[in-house]
Amino acid sequence: MDKAKTEFLSIASHQLRTPLTAIKGYVSMILDGDYGKLPPKFSEPMRDVFESAERLIGLVNDLLDVSRIASGRLELHLQPVDISKLTANIIAEIKPKAEGKRLAFFVQDKMPVDAPIKADEEKLRQVIINLIDNAIKYTNQGSVTVLFEKDGPNMKFTVADTGLGIAREELEQLFHRFMRTKEAKLVETEGTGLGLYVAKTIIEAMAGRIWVESEGLGHGSRFIFELPFAPSGFKEELINVASRQDYIAN
Repeated sequence: MDKAKTEFLSIASHQLRTPLTAIKGYVSMILDGDYGKLPPKFSEPMRDVFESAERLIGLVNDLLDVSRIASGRLELHLQPVDISKLTANIIAEIKPKAEGKRLAFFVQDKMPVDAPIKADEEKLRQVIINLIDNAIKYTNQGSVTVLFEKDGPNMKFTVADTGLGIAREELEQLFHRFMRTKEAKLVETEGTGLGLYVAKTIIEAMAGRIWVESEGLGHGSRFIFELPFAPSGFKEELINVASRQDYIAN
């Protein structure tokens, strides 16, 4: 029954992703004026449609990853990745969300070391988007800060915010499937609690680690991950992420 559930989840997610991607693509073209100038009264509703499609695509991708993790079919293509360039591209896309909430957005200008890390670029992008988007989503005033730091053989990546904060008793459970804090549920009712679970599985599969720090409710939070630098001469490696039974059980 568990295998059948996982297969159904995978098939349903695949079937949902194709039309949602088409919806997002066409709405993006409409907003960009590819079909002519959009009347002002239509701009805001179309942006709402675009953002809703984005959220649904993110949900479908999380569901697909969870089903692949559960069945041991999640593959990672490790290669040298310029995390600074990747992050800059992500921020260019996501920064308007912070500006829309009038949040200060700080990004470290200079990398501590000019060396690539060893990672799956597409999956790493997914993790970074999740962390920055969450920081913006759960911060109503103040700032979001993105920092890089060299930590021995690893690159440390931090997303710090001045938002809701996290109760200490909930810190250890936050990376489990379907886990969301009580305060987060009040702010964003549509979350599933899958994004951080997927992020932890991906980061750890890439020989890294991820964790969260917070002084408690009302004191903001810091989501941090570390990934190793790519060894000299490293080109590419394909790995399969086995089912994480310790998290699936939860």
